[in-house]
Amino acid sequence: TEWNRYHVRCQGSRIQVTLNGEAILDVNLDQETPIVTRHNGDAASPLRDRPRRGHLGFQELSQDSHVQIRNARLRVLD
Repeated sequence: TEWNRYHVRCQGSRIQVTLNGEAILDVNLDQETPIVTRHNGDAASPLRDRPRRGHLGFQELSQDSHVQIRNARLRVLD
């Protein structure tokens, strides 16, 4: 019933995420070397080998509700 506020910063190989003002992720993708398993069990390439540009996606965590987004703003960083 309440809106959460996310701030996601992707610059170079670094990703930082804050949720309601609290840092929840600060990672350098160049250091992420483990093979990741997809939901169907297939192996996916390590995060360091994935494209750094492209589409944004949002994950639904519940089957009974949908992701709702408001006031989203995107800015390209140099």
